[in-house]
Amino acid sequence: MVRLQYVVLSFIFLACIPDSMQAQNRYDVLRYVSTLPGSDAVTSAYGGASTALGTGLGSVSDNPAVLGMIKQSSFNIGFNNRRIQEQAFFGSSDLYLSQGTTTLSDAGFIYNMPTVQGSLVFGASYSKITDFLRGYQIFGYNNQSTLTDGFSDPNSQYYDLAYRKAYFDVQEGDVSIFRLAPFAGINQDVQQTEKGQLGEFNVYSSFEAAQNLFVGASISIPFGFYRYQRFFLEEDTKGLYFGEFFAEYPDGNKYFDDVREIFTLDEIDATITGLYARLGVAYKVKPWLNLGLSYRTPAKMNVREDYLSSLEVNFDNGDFIGPEQLDGTVDYSVKNPGRLNIGAAVDNLNGFTLSGSMEFIPYSTSELSFKNANSSDIAYQRDQNRQIGSEFNDVINLKLGLGYRLGAVEPMLGYSYYPAISKEFGSDVATYAGGFKIKMNSDISFNIAAMYSDFSDSQTVYQSINGSENAALESKKFQVTAGLVFRF
Repeated sequence: MVRLQYVVLSFIFLACIPDSMQAQNRYDVLRYVSTLPGSDAVTSAYGGASTALGTGLGSVSDNPAVLGMIKQSSFNIGFNNRRIQEQAFFGSSDLYLSQGTTTLSDAGFIYNMPTVQGSLVFGASYSKITDFLRGYQIFGYNNQSTLTDGFSDPNSQYYDLAYRKAYFDVQEGDVSIFRLAPFAGINQDVQQTEKGQLGEFNVYSSFEAAQNLFVGASISIPFGFYRYQRFFLEEDTKGLYFGEFFAEYPDGNKYFDDVREIFTLDEIDATITGLYARLGVAYKVKPWLNLGLSYRTPAKMNVREDYLSSLEVNFDNGDFIGPEQLDGTVDYSVKNPGRLNIGAAVDNLNGFTLSGSMEFIPYSTSELSFKNANSSDIAYQRDQNRQIGSEFNDVINLKLGLGYRLGAVEPMLGYSYYPAISKEFGSDVATYAGGFKIKMNSDISFNIAAMYSDFSDSQTVYQSINGSENAALESKKFQVTAGLVFRF
């Protein structure tokens, strides 16, 4: 192990560990309470507007009461492919990163029990309600700042890790090694990816409480996983930093040397579980006109994160420090706020079906809660929850869908509008959808839908001496969902 005794703190990186690595914050809450429109192909094609229309298994995640309007038992299964392309603007870098994943979107059954009068339906299903697919990359020479700028704060856990694990000491000031002389820039190579998904297992039932009045309920167990990985390399490609270190080995040998590169790897593996219920009613005002109302209870989402941070410093003469590692596990919970949905649908009027719904979500009531918290954790938790209350918006999501039956084929169009949750960053997201429901015979239907959205965002790359260094992101998201319905 090398012991550097000249000036060095910030020279060690470790900064690019995200805030949530060991200091979970309100942005973790934002990640785990967000959802997307639709799950199965038909619900997706209708823009997720299923509060008053039984579009498929995705209706369970909106209003279980509408399933009572479905007259035939069925088994459903579907898959979707999701891709995201993000362009990051940071300094002179404007690179694209494209990622994709293919997973199960929905699977389950709806059973319509034979009754003398009225309707009684029950079933069980899995529906994917969101994914965590994000990412960006940066490559270029930065003449303004270095990621090593932000680690001279003794209150930072990275400061402690750098000195405790890599044996760095400060003697002549808390500045980056690259700022011992006028800063001449550094080459940066960064790639950050996020993957994972959140789905829910549902058990539900709906019955006709009075003529044309359907009441439904469901118990839902949300579960999923989240994966974060970040590589960050700073490299002295121009050979501008030399003779700046006084290095002392444990055996007493001393020499001057210079840093060639600093490399960090940060990873998070998280699992998410929870429990909530839904209650809903649907009323068939006319044979072709439906109204719907539903409420999903607030839920506590339990999150368990395993994290790993690795630091390596390489010198021009071939010596190196590390890789030094910090790893551990943290448990916390996120309060997912309740949701109120209201909708109306024109169902097969002269071949046309039109469905619309509004979803109210008070995101400002979300909360972060640490398990086995000490007094410092509690103070931090209160601060984050106060910021959630002032920074997060209470939103109304809008969803619209239109279909027209042409014999055995029903073309569908959908639109959804999700306002930005945070006042500080992000933007409103509009999603456009289209698809086809194809009745292959009396027992089997094939459904397919495509969805597209684009939005702007920003992410903090690291903290410098001038504050946050942010990358502007332009994102495009594509999804194709296909499924089969077997009636029995």
